[in-house]
Amino acid sequence: MTYLGYRQPPEDRRHVWHTWDTRARVLIPDDDESTAFRAYSTSKLFAAVYPEAIDLASPTAVPYWRQGASGTLIEQFQFLDQ
Repeated sequence: MTYLGYRQPPEDRRHVWHTWDTRARVLIPDDDESTAFRAYSTSKLFAAVYPEAIDLASPTAVPYWRQGASGTLIEQFQFLDQ
């Protein structure tokens, strides 16, 4: 089953998909198709996912964790566990 060409949104309303969707709708209103098309920009879509992107980027900015992320299999598991 697809939703706008993608898989269905997750059932759990706390899933990040719904957070991003809500933010994107604030930045890119979809009141009518022509308004949504004119309001759309990749920058606005990136802004919707930015907070989580920063959360993911933070651990890799620390040299210790960056080394773990590219290290041995055990180091990679330790990195993912954190």
